[in-house]
Amino acid sequence: MKRPSEQELLPVHAITILYELRMTLYLLLLPAARALAAMLRGTLEIWLRGTVFDFLVLLAALLVPVLRWKACRYQYAPEGLYLKRGVLWQRRYFLPDDSIVSVAITSPFFFRPFGAVRLKFSTAQNDGKRFSLVVPARQLIHLPRHAPGAAEHVAAAYVPETSAIAWLSLFASRSLPQVILIISTLSRWQNILTEHLDALLQTAEIQPLGDAIIAQVRIPLDFLYSQLIRFLPPVAAAVTLALLGGWVLFFLLSFLRYKNMRIYCGSRYLDIRNGVWLNRWRTRIRRKNIAYADIRQSLICRLIGHYYVYVHAAGLHGSRDCTAVVLPAVSSYDLRGKMRLLTPVRFFKLEYLRPNRGAFFRYTGWSILAAAALTLALLLSRIFLPISGAFTFPLYLLLMTAAVWYIVVMVLGFLSAGLAQDQGQLVMRYARGYRFHTVVIPKEQLARVTLRQSVLQAFDDKVDVIFRTQGLGSCRHVCKNLDRKAVEELLRQAREASLEEA
Repeated sequence: MKRPSEQELLPVHAITILYELRMTLYLLLLPAARALAAMLRGTLEIWLRGTVFDFLVLLAALLVPVLRWKACRYQYAPEGLYLKRGVLWQRRYFLPDDSIVSVAITSPFFFRPFGAVRLKFSTAQNDGKRFSLVVPARQLIHLPRHAPGAAEHVAAAYVPETSAIAWLSLFASRSLPQVILIISTLSRWQNILTEHLDALLQTAEIQPLGDAIIAQVRIPLDFLYSQLIRFLPPVAAAVTLALLGGWVLFFLLSFLRYKNMRIYCGSRYLDIRNGVWLNRWRTRIRRKNIAYADIRQSLICRLIGHYYVYVHAAGLHGSRDCTAVVLPAVSSYDLRGKMRLLTPVRFFKLEYLRPNRGAFFRYTGWSILAAAALTLALLLSRIFLPISGAFTFPLYLLLMTAAVWYIVVMVLGFLSAGLAQDQGQLVMRYARGYRFHTVVIPKEQLARVTLRQSVLQAFDDKVDVIFRTQGLGSCRHVCKNLDRKAVEELLRQAREASLEEA
């Protein structure tokens, strides 16, 4: 790329000074420490002698961010991004356009009065923080045609309904049944404790102990018990409201994040637009840089026939593991057509390599052992601590419900697990946590394949297949207990299909 002149470079927004100010605020610790030392000595004269030093430190803390803002210039051209930063140590960066995986434009509400937007460039190393700029919104007209929001031939578009966004928010937020179970457990504990304290008040056994405590703290024990009985219901109600309020808040934030979703699919780019007036953002991803597409379901979603499709690519907005949803709450019929936006793989009609029957306990063993351990712990607590039985049983029901739920997920995951290939792309199904996953990995994004075999698996020649895809975050995918020869043949077919297409 021809190096642009200083006149061709665009300045960043002045609000960048506030971000740069965070890097120099630590300098204010020096005058603060000197003032504290003068206070401890009790002499004002010592502090006055160093006021010139304090002024210079304050001036440096304010002047350096201004100089860094003035020195920061950029240009985003069709050839790539050119960025200049630094005052004493000037750094010049050039990102070739082919190395830029995604470009995101974020417009939070507190930026709009200043006419500013955040522009973030991400590469395969996901170094979006280094190449994140706050620029004037009017400069967006200078961006090349492949930037977010720029004109490009749109092969297909998808605009989900509001009901699909609501289902997605339920899927992304904490499970409401889990919150209800926790609330019912706390309510049961509150009732048990209230009944226990009320029974103690009705007996005379507390009087000797009460007399001893009165002598020490001068508080009658029956008065203490009565106050506990009085305050337990409002405390339990406050905790219940806090749990329900937290879930509702999380749901609303998730709903506002995905509201007004628009997905535009071009020949080279996938354009994702989300958000409301609080925070609008647009991300354009190169389709060839999508590491994998992940079709997710929970147990409830599986029962009602809802699918949620995520893609993984570096720099996706608001996600630690670099994944973003592109198809929220679609049925199996809609999924067959909408997935053509992302990949041509016909994953519903593939023949999968399945784990053998002996792998059942590989999938469900730990969850069954956890349920058995919980039951054993309850029985031991009833034997050795009879008084704790009333308190431990609600907790046992809560944990056992989670364990049984997990067992059901693992059983269904075992029945649907498998590995297949189509046109050189790999498709795998597995269950992880409380979710079912169908992962489609493009052939060019596969970084490493590992066949892992334990001593027990060697007897029937079975292996665990571990795939790692390009990029950062959740890039590890595992299929357990598949036939080794069948896996090697499938990988050979996928490799040959890739070479034929190349």
